Amino acid sequence: MAARISEVEKTERDEAIKTINHQIKIEGELISLYEKTFQETDNKPLGMLFRTIMRDSQKHIEILQTAIEIIKGQDILIKDREEIKTNLKKHLELEEDSINRGDNLLKFNWLRENKGLASLIESWRDDEKRHHKFLKELSEKPFILINSNDFASVFRDETFFEDRYVRSKKYWDEKNPKP
Repeated sequence: MAARISEVEKTERDEAIKTINHQIKIEGELISLYEKTFQETDNKPLGMLFRTIMRDSQKHIEILQTAIEIIKGQDILIKDREEIKTNLKKHLELEEDSINRGDNLLKFNWLRENKGLASLIESWRDDEKRHHKFLKELSEKPFILINSNDFASVFRDETFFEDRYVRSKKYWDEKNPKP
């Protein structure tokens, strides 16, 4: 978070955190419902589906909590994303193989004709596609504001803006120490 933000932005950030916290509460309620349904069913595949959806809601809570930490000021800088880039090649290879396996499974007529089963395989394959895209984007996208109205953005890269951001934050933190 920038060292100095306007009152309007502070109000908007507080509202965003409030909205996200509300969604986290809803995801928690969903987890309870999925767990209850899982416990009550005798159908193993159906129970496994509910547990899978439940884990997605747990993942949503983690994603939303991460967003709150960033809104509150926890930085993700270039050096923090290096691990993603380092491991990205292997991740991308494995996920590409998974995507291909999913596509190959969906070539079977008998599988495609079982609409529920086909939907499961498509869901898994599509998750792998999203993971692939997500990791790639996280490794490349800046997590600091680069205002397109800043004329320097035409000539400079993320490193320049991040260095400027870190220096500015350090200056304001030193000038206005937290109690």
